[in-house]
Amino acid sequence: MNPNTYRAPWLSDWLREMGEGGRPWQSGLADPEEWLCALGWDARVREPSDLAIARRRWVPRTPPRTVPKVMRTWLVVAGRREAPAARETATTTRKESR
Repeated sequence: MNPNTYRAPWLSDWLREMGEGGRPWQSGLADPEEWLCALGWDARVREPSDLAIARRRWVPRTPPRTVPKVMRTWLVVAGRREAPAARETATTTRKESR
């Protein structure tokens, strides 16, 4: 979810109850691709409506991501990029073991 989700008035009671129950919601990402990329991940991010429409099911469309202050839920598939140093070490180790 993005931070705008936590600002929705209709979620305030639920968020308060979650916090009081020891389960506070403490995170949200406005741009999950950028955040994951900075941490060395390649990510593909979709919103639930993207997948439903791709399967020819009608659902309300989420406005484009360029529209500010829109609540969003993310579906993310990500793979860790191998660091150049790790690749070099693996190659060196394989050569040495021959």
